[in-house]
Amino acid sequence: METKHYLRALMHGWYIVAICAALGVLLGYAYFLHTTPRYRAATVLSVGYSGNQLIDEVEARMLAQIRANAFVELAPTPPVVAAATKSAGVEGGDTAIAASGDLSDSTITISVVNDDPTKAARIANAYAREIGRASCRER
Repeated sequence: METKHYLRALMHGWYIVAICAALGVLLGYAYFLHTTPRYRAATVLSVGYSGNQLIDEVEARMLAQIRANAFVELAPTPPVVAAATKSAGVEGGDTAIAASGDLSDSTITISVVNDDPTKAARIANAYAREIGRASCRER
């Protein structure tokens, strides 16, 4: 078939295309109205190393990167999640937590998604405290 045949078929059935487009817009709008909004709060932590030994800057940076990587793996574990939500005073709810790290500058970003923006912010801030406590416990 050539292009003109497709155009001719489209011109004959234009009402089907219009009905499908209108139906898609209406269904999309109905979905938008009935979904619960989700809010994201994030906290960014900088990880350093301060040991008692005299070490050079390269070793200190490597140790900070290793520590940051360990914290990224530690953040979504159930004990830390429970401690952070308890510390924030938030119980239950549908909370999603993700942690990522930028090892080039030894930072951790902890993202919390919740139905309530205040709860999301409180949990994200509580994570900063709980990760700090976890680092104190590891020494």
